[in-house]
Amino acid sequence: MLVSVSRYSKRFVVRSDHGSDVVGDVQALCIEKRIYSGVIWGFGFVTQIELSHFEPQTREFKVFYHSEGLSEIVHLTGLISRIGGQPILQWSGVFSESPAQGPGQSHQGILTGA
Repeated sequence: MLVSVSRYSKRFVVRSDHGSDVVGDVQALCIEKRIYSGVIWGFGFVTQIELSHFEPQTREFKVFYHSEGLSEIVHLTGLISRIGGQPILQWSGVFSESPAQGPGQSHQGILTGA
């Protein structure tokens, strides 16, 4: 993971290594740099994506979409907060499957690192 810090404000620019867990990378950065709240924006490509939604009855996240293979993160935005001292990431995004896998399909969902 490559991290660059702005000189004038508390802004971090992060680039995850190929094959790494993006959610895990951001959670580790939050712990290392003592980030307790924040906003996140992103774009790029991933080779595996899992989208989930929160089930209030069970208080758990349920996976509704999983993809293996190249997918583009067209737009990603979200919040960073803490619960019980652990970083909680709530991200929303628009994703597109690779044209090499067939016609492009856009999906919208939430990545969560709870």
